[in-house]
Amino acid sequence: MSQPSAMTLDGTNTWILQDPGSNEAIVIDPGPLQEGHLQDVLSVIAERDARVGLIVLTHGHWDHAQSVGRFAGVDRSSGESRRPSASQP
Repeated sequence: MSQPSAMTLDGTNTWILQDPGSNEAIVIDPGPLQEGHLQDVLSVIAERDARVGLIVLTHGHWDHAQSVGRFAGVDRSSGESRRPSASQP
């Protein structure tokens, strides 16, 4: 993924990895907390007919990790936002 800006230079360094034939993707460094970037990542995954099986952070800089909380709030099988209910841990 690219998303270049003054703060991310040439881009966010978000990577999406997927084994051929697999329906699970790995998102490495989900990037800054920008809804457009999140939607771009989810669009690529949807185009591959996959779901996010794992999110990996290489380090905690905001341009690599800021959206991990928002990203974790997405139903990875559908790309829709979800909020935990009071009964969920």
